[in-house]
Amino acid sequence: MPGVRPASPGRRLAPLVLTVAVGAACGAPTRVTLPDGPGTPLADPTTLLGAATVACRAVDAITAEAAMSGRVGGRRVRGRLLFGVDRIGRLRLEAVAPFGAPLLVLAASERGTTLVLPRDGRVLEGAALADVLDALVGLRLGGVDLHAVLTGCPPGGARAAGGRRYPRRLSAIDLDAGGTVWVREEPTGARLVVREAGGLTVEYADFALGVATRLTIVAAGQGGLAASELVLRLSQVERGVPLDDRAFEVEVPAGSTPLTLDELRQSGPLSGRRGGS
Repeated sequence: MPGVRPASPGRRLAPLVLTVAVGAACGAPTRVTLPDGPGTPLADPTTLLGAATVACRAVDAITAEAAMSGRVGGRRVRGRLLFGVDRIGRLRLEAVAPFGAPLLVLAASERGTTLVLPRDGRVLEGAALADVLDALVGLRLGGVDLHAVLTGCPPGGARAAGGRRYPRRLSAIDLDAGGTVWVREEPTGARLVVREAGGLTVEYADFALGVATRLTIVAAGQGGLAASELVLRLSQVERGVPLDDRAFEVEVPAGSTPLTLDELRQSGPLSGRRGGS
């Protein structure tokens, strides 16, 4: 690609992601305690699922600022993100620093995925978005799945395949596409509070205009331990505003050095080169 020079032999990626993203220790995310047992049959899971997702189904695109904290690969992480993602899976994400250029800029669309580390002069192109997010934060998610996670709506028009009712106004609804969502019935309406699918558990809290502003995202690892456990606290949320096509384009600075996924994994939060405090 014009303006991109080959990597110098033996050159290492400076741990810029770690410099800001790994910070002071923060409290472990508060987990929702789900009930055990078979429960009692839910008479109409389809209606309850529809009531719990009526607001998020209308969100074609969402933009927000996110304060991120938690653990990735057993180490504490902390950072501030700006993101926009739409229903068809297009994404723009920036990890910002208190001053100066962002730590990283990530854009994904039907034209491909590009990750730029402006402070390091590195660029990664041609990798799948799920692989890049996995290397950065331990979450193997494509754009469509990420939109579903952030809005709280199961992707692809998933339908209810059955359900069970429990105490504390909680109901578990199994989806025909796989996975389970947990819904709490409140005086203000039904809320989807937990979604479990494919080794990923997402908990939703602090709702505003039908969208959760606090998300706890847990990716299962080996031996029953969480490979990634992150809390996102959203602010400046805009939902339903169409995203300009230019948002998903990233200008690669001249002279940038190509970056590989292996280098990103080795030098990012999962590398083990630095520990949290």
